[in-house]
Amino acid sequence: MWFSLRVRIVLTALSYSFWVEANDGKGSYSNLGIKGLIDVDEKLLSQMVDYSSVLQKKISLMRRYIALMRVKQTHAEPDREQYMANPLQSYSLIHHMHFDWTTWRRLMEQSLGRAAASSHTPNMIRSTIIFFVGVLAGLDSFSNAQSREHPARSIYKLREYLELQGNLVLNLEYYVYHLEIKLHKIQEALLDMEKVHALFEEDKRAFVSNPVNSFSLIRHMHSDWMKWQLYLSGDPGQEQLAYMRETSAYLPTKDDIADALLGMERVRSVYGLEPQDMASGLLSDVQYDSSFSPHDCRSLAEYSIGMKDYPTAERWLQVAISLLQDRNEDPVVPLKIIDVTQILVESYRAQRNPWSAGHILEAALKLSPFDARLLRLKEQVSTDLMYEVPLKPRPKGVPDQDHCCNGLCKGPRNRHLHCFYLTKRGSPFLLLARVRTEILSDDPFIALYYDVLTHSDMVSLRNTSEPLLHPATTIQYFNAPQELSNSRTAHFVWLEPTITEATRRADRVLWDVTGLNLSNSEMFQVNNYGIGGSFMRHSDLLHSERNYLVRERIATAIFYLSDVPHGGATLFTELNVTVFPQAGTVLFWYNLAHSGDHDMRTRHTGCPVIVGSKWMMTRWIYDDGQAFTKPCHTKLKSPMVMA
Repeated sequence: MWFSLRVRIVLTALSYSFWVEANDGKGSYSNLGIKGLIDVDEKLLSQMVDYSSVLQKKISLMRRYIALMRVKQTHAEPDREQYMANPLQSYSLIHHMHFDWTTWRRLMEQSLGRAAASSHTPNMIRSTIIFFVGVLAGLDSFSNAQSREHPARSIYKLREYLELQGNLVLNLEYYVYHLEIKLHKIQEALLDMEKVHALFEEDKRAFVSNPVNSFSLIRHMHSDWMKWQLYLSGDPGQEQLAYMRETSAYLPTKDDIADALLGMERVRSVYGLEPQDMASGLLSDVQYDSSFSPHDCRSLAEYSIGMKDYPTAERWLQVAISLLQDRNEDPVVPLKIIDVTQILVESYRAQRNPWSAGHILEAALKLSPFDARLLRLKEQVSTDLMYEVPLKPRPKGVPDQDHCCNGLCKGPRNRHLHCFYLTKRGSPFLLLARVRTEILSDDPFIALYYDVLTHSDMVSLRNTSEPLLHPATTIQYFNAPQELSNSRTAHFVWLEPTITEATRRADRVLWDVTGLNLSNSEMFQVNNYGIGGSFMRHSDLLHSERNYLVRERIATAIFYLSDVPHGGATLFTELNVTVFPQAGTVLFWYNLAHSGDHDMRTRHTGCPVIVGSKWMMTRWIYDDGQAFTKPCHTKLKSPMVMA
């Protein structure tokens, strides 16, 4: 520690000079030598004041952060899953845990002595946390089992971060407590020392002429400062620092950041949202009590740049600059307007738009006319202006059909649709308990059955699935290995139809409303979607070409196990049919035409969830065993068989 080293050097030099003086026949230290001790003591006292000041700044910074985190914890505590279901809150939590807690660990590891030595700089804290280099920057040492679980792809899994966050905040409070004890002892000692210094401030010579004062000063310099050197060289809160190091392996990784960014970008692009609206909490015409920080906007801009979507990156960076102008600087991970401006200029240059880059630079140079980075960029932009090059075309976004996820698309719709109570389908149970049915399409047949599952059954199915969830995979073709893919951002688990009473009842009611043979069908698959969770347009068919010698998925049934307040619809793009999740309902359709051939019109999209925790359970029904319940007819237009 710098301060401790300074004490040792000074005291060693003093001991040597006193030894020389004592052996020079004087018999005792001269008043002049003792007077020199006072000057040294004042310098050491000044260094101790600097140490105390740095320690106080550190405590104040941590206290502010703890207070902010406590407010957020209070908002999350009533229902953690509901809190994380808001993408603004869940994304911000992942982003802040990935960067902020790493910063706190490094700040805790920092030697206070070195900080005191550099406390004359404008911002001591800023100089210690310059490692923030971009949204996809991360600590490779954190690549562990947690990162492979992709918790950002499941709202339920994200709840674990809230618990970890609470533990880290509590740990930081204990650490601050130890720092405050140390600060209190230092401040008490400084008061006593300053009282003594006040006595000889006017006449040092007269003070040291008194042998009592001289002896007290020599003893203080020889004994007290060495004790303070030992005390200040020790860093308090070592247990809390060890806990921070241990939990580093469980913090969100760069893979989790990437998953969260992917989800937010899908919400923005599919629903046509503006970055400025999203940053203020306005999501698809609904205002939420949450918002983005400048850091969040910068990260989303860098993600867009990585995807070569420069126009979107521009808008995110403009929002970040606007927020930085209206807010105080983040004391933990500082971000300056000039940093964002530099990224914005580079974005314009990547689009071959030096004119806009020049305008931005002119405004930035008025604020920082001597900034080397801006001056270097100005030279590069001036060179760009010498060449006339066309602007790069904007990359193609999501398919036009997927913009119908809001259910407001114009287009042809089947007008011969109706609702009724299903009382017949080969099941005597329907005579006693009619099922409210809505026909969404008669060709191909798509129906929605209401109030099929009870609340207790849905809770039971979710509780059974929660500890077993793992990242969802997809297959490219039949018998191909399952792969983790960005086309499906969810966690899932397979459940046997007989595993619980709830699955048995779900299996029975599916037979009641469809009349299909379920004995050879696939197991139930329960899914929980994450931030902006979605399933890109796909078909449930197993084979690219129809082979009647190999079984195929004749039908699909989706049990919605939760309401989704905003987004998350199932969209049949070619039929202009949009179905929003409603807890307890079952969406059913045939993947095969009545002739037994593939019906590609049933390709569908799991639209991104805007706000909510989307739980659903899928059952794929095979065509084998359906010879008598669902025979093939080439002349019938619709596969719907009404008994």
